[in-house]
Amino acid sequence: MTSIFPMLLTGIALSSSAAAPGAASRVVLEDQFGREAVVLPVPAGPVVVLYSDRTGAREAGAWLSALETGVCVLIEVAQLAEVPAIARPFVRRSFRNSSAVLLDWRGRLAERLGFEPGRANLYLFDRAGRLSRHYHAGLGGTALHEFIADLRAHCNVAI
Repeated sequence: MTSIFPMLLTGIALSSSAAAPGAASRVVLEDQFGREAVVLPVPAGPVVVLYSDRTGAREAGAWLSALETGVCVLIEVAQLAEVPAIARPFVRRSFRNSSAVLLDWRGRLAERLGFEPGRANLYLFDRAGRLSRHYHAGLGGTALHEFIADLRAHCNVAI
């Protein structure tokens, strides 16, 4: 676990340099169809960013089903930084039958938010666009209960 995780779990927003508006704080990614979308700063909240690599995809699917029942804006992002350039067209095509999934080939979102490989990482942003909680299964039971309580409060999710 990197040093950013304890700060995120307390509900404190990203550092002022990371949360400040402007070109340096923007993260723009393409979906599998080549359409660009701004991920950071997040749109009007509350927003949940569901971010996973191939290993965390099964876990992400379970979260996706639950999150689709709520009122939060849901942004799905695939962490693909480990995919070699030669395989990228094949990987992009593998997402064609999915709803829009943003493809992070360079790990830009992981650099900004922190990322636990092999897990579905969920980031809950409040109405003001501040990161209020980061959760992944490696954090344990207490963190899960707190994250679910926040999802119920902010997103009206029936979990």
